Amino acid sequence: LSSPAECAQWMEATKAGGHGWMLKPTVGSFGRGITYLPPDKAHAEALERCGAGARRRRSLRRRRLLQQKPGPRPQPRRSWLAMRYVPPMLVGGHKVELRSYLLIARTRPLLAFTHEGIARRADFAYDAASSKPAAHILNLRYDGGKMLGDDHFWSWRKLGRALRTEHRLGPEHMETVVRAEV
Repeated sequence: LSSPAECAQWMEATKAGGHGWMLKPTVGSFGRGITYLPPDKAHAEALERCGAGARRRRSLRRRRLLQQKPGPRPQPRRSWLAMRYVPPMLVGGHKVELRSYLLIARTRPLLAFTHEGIARRADFAYDAASSKPAAHILNLRYDGGKMLGDDHFWSWRKLGRALRTEHRLGPEHMETVVRAEV
């Protein structure tokens, strides 16, 4: 959402409703600043961030910057990534995500290393209508400054066992399907 055209597309997409959205700063969030917008609040947020009021605020900010004396300048406006929120994979009623890693050591000739990574499990049971950020955003492991759950990081093996038990997936599922997608 760094241009008026992107904002217009997002405002149009949120009009229809029906699904939530995730808003994420495009640079260095580490889980901070990520917001889940339920379907009933997404369009109002799009209007707030991208509508006429937001354009007026940007215009006033620009005018103030032009009138300022030389010296330290305020931080540039953050840009945001708006992502349609898809129904998550659940294990034991909690949202789960996979993180894999790729290191490209050189490009000519190509030398790359992969690591299967980890699975992360949300500390709160998933509820699409929940206002708890930690039910939707797996980077967050706190509630009011206190660390949550010891069962947040899972190995692929542990996730594979849970998928076999809960979803009756075959023992080869992690190898043949999940690893192939990653």
